[in-house]
Order: sequence, then structure tokens, then C-alpha cells
Amino acid sequence: LSTRGRTPGETGFSSLGPLSRRPRVAALTEEVFDRVGGFMLGNLLTSVMSGVGTFIWLTFFGVPCPLLLALLVALFDLVPTIGSTVAGIVVTAAVTWAPASAAGSA
Repeated sequence: LSTRGRTPGETGFSSLGPLSRRPRVAALTEEVFDRVGGFMLGNLLTSVMSGVGTFIWLTFFGVPCPLLLALLVALFDLVPTIGSTVAGIVVTAAVTWAPASAAGSA
């Protein structure tokens, strides 16, 4: 079976239902994919913004490995509810326990 030119709703769940309900199932599946996709895109955008902001601040304050820590923040920020909190704790711990010479304060 070729799925070219078909949407996920036309090739997935709708084929499992009765023939009379397939158009409705396909429409609902498309709506779900649109909404979930929008949520995921928004979450990805806020994670990128969080990582960029973290990189700017860490660079400004002379923290060692700002890119690595900023990527960690962006990655953790993808986790809903607790990701940004965990990332903040990790970055704070890394900055607190970084050797003073590594931070540029010799």
C-alpha cells in the first residue's frame, strides 16, 4: 500500500475503524496531530530561548563551559513542569562548585 500524499489520519487510525466512520476518525486524528504538533513546537521554541538566555548570562558572568551548561538547560527545559527547575539546580551546583581559577577569578 502506498501512503504517498496521504496524511497521518488517512493512513493510521482511520483504517482500523468501520468504513462509515473513517472520514470522521481521519478528521479527528488530523486535529489531534495539529494541536500536539503546535504544543511541541511551542515547547521547543521556549527551550531554545531558555538555552540562549542561559548562554548569554553564563558568558557575561564568566562561568566556565557556558555552552555545555546552556545546552543542558535547553535539553532539560523540554521536560514539562520540572525540567527547568532541575536544570536550574544543576547549573547552580556547577557554578557554585566550579574551581575559582576556572571561573576566571584567579
